[in-house]
Amino acid sequence: AAAVEGEKAAKLQPRNAMYQYEFAKTLQDVERFPEAADAAEKAAALQPGNAVYQYYAGERASVAGRFQSVVAILEPLHARTGGHQHSGFLLAYAYHQTNDRTKAIRYMEEFLARSPSIWIEHGTLAAWYRAAGNVEQARKHQQIYDRKGK
Repeated sequence: AAAVEGEKAAKLQPRNAMYQYEFAKTLQDVERFPEAADAAEKAAALQPGNAVYQYYAGERASVAGRFQSVVAILEPLHARTGGHQHSGFLLAYAYHQTNDRTKAIRYMEEFLARSPSIWIEHGTLAAWYRAAGNVEQARKHQQIYDRKGK
């Protein structure tokens, strides 16, 4: 019922970014992921300076498996905010999914430097370095992961 009401509001005022954003959240709640991504992208496009809408659109695109969209949406946010913490995390995974190993590693390194308490991602980064053939960095991150995990 909430999705139907949200859809009505979003259709009645298609240029209202807040309605599109709220509709996206409602669609996400009922696991209509591609539609949630579409609505979130509309909200972000209507208010491109709104970091909340931009980040949410990138997040919804990631959940929908649209990794090229994640990059297109979040790169400008990341640049504009001087490295929005969570956008870097999503960018790392988006680049990993699109097989851009260099950028994936760069963004994950940046994310971990800003968020040292999220040690579990050192295991992810170790695997990415191993795949890239960088044994030294893989070992370094694996050791951090192993030490923190005990």
